[in-house]
Formats: sequence, structure tokens, C-alpha cells
Amino acid sequence: MRDAGLFQLFDKEEALKLDLYPRELIPGELDRSVLLEVFKGVRYPVASRIDISSAKLVWISKGSHKGRRDLRYLWRTATDDETDAIQSIAVGLGLEQLLVEVLSEPDEIE
Repeated sequence: MRDAGLFQLFDKEEALKLDLYPRELIPGELDRSVLLEVFKGVRYPVASRIDISSAKLVWISKGSHKGRRDLRYLWRTATDDETDAIQSIAVGLGLEQLLVEVLSEPDEIE
């Protein structure tokens, strides 16, 4: 599944859209995922907050600006253990300075 692309699931009744990326961007993320029932009777593996945050950091490093605010929100709502793990992954990926930069940016006015 390494070369599989993005696909989406829609539930019109619930007005829910899920983006699915059948790949492993962060080493070990599939092993750390949990099965969640996303639609009645339909369970899918969902990445952890740590892996989602780390993946957003990777995408930011490739030029994506959409994930910057998301990453800051995930960071603010993470536990101390989760932020430690995100920092550790950022160091391992050579992205610790980018993490510091993104976390220091102000959020837009909502």
C-alpha cells in the first residue's frame, strides 16, 4: 500500500467526510493506530495524535501551509507524554527547528 493514494468517504446523512491515506508516513504509525467505528458497522485504523501531528510537520516541511494551525491545536491539546513523543519524532526526522517555528506562530483570529 505504499503507493496508494488518498481517497475519501462521505456520509451524507451525518455530513461527514473522511480523508483516508493508506500509507505509513511516520515509521510505526500503522502499528500504533487504533480501530475506530467511523460509520455504523465500519471500523478503520486511525492514526494517533502523535502520528497525525508528526505527519502534519512532514507535510509542512514539504511546503504545505494548511497544517500549521492544525499542528498548533494538536500540540495545545496534547498530553505531556504526547508532546514529548512529537518532539522526539521531530528530532529523528530533522524537523525540530521547524516544529519550534510553527509552534511560535500566532493563530489567526477566528
